[in-house]
Amino acid sequence: MSNKLFSFFSDLTKSEQEISGVVELSPEWKEFKPDPPLKSKRRIQYVGLELDNIKGWNERDRRKLIIDGKDVLIEIELFDEHGNKHALVPNRIGKRVEFGKPKEDISNQPSDAPDFPSDREYTKISIRSEPSVKCRQIIWGTYTPW
Repeated sequence: MSNKLFSFFSDLTKSEQEISGVVELSPEWKEFKPDPPLKSKRRIQYVGLELDNIKGWNERDRRKLIIDGKDVLIEIELFDEHGNKHALVPNRIGKRVEFGKPKEDISNQPSDAPDFPSDREYTKISIRSEPSVKCRQIIWGTYTPW
């Protein structure tokens, strides 16, 4: 019974949609057009990259990750159906590196309001990496932390 209850609450607070499987990210912008288009459903939205050999953040420049002993700058842009661009930044390292709105742009007050407008669809993600890195999976994730 408790596993079913946990699963029920997990489904209410988190969801994921795969954008791509294995792909090489390079200095040239690579575009992904999710099908179906992405929606802002919960409090926090993010693009998650599953990368190998992540050692952490560059302490001098938190936009950069340390992968295989090298500084790696990954840039991600999210576009809505109206062509509005949202630059995403790395916010969390776990199983994946999560890129979302800068933390200073998100209120710490408990709220159900999504961090990206929920009245539109997000139709394109552009990603580049300097230097190139192999990515095992790209996902769109949404969750509510409380």
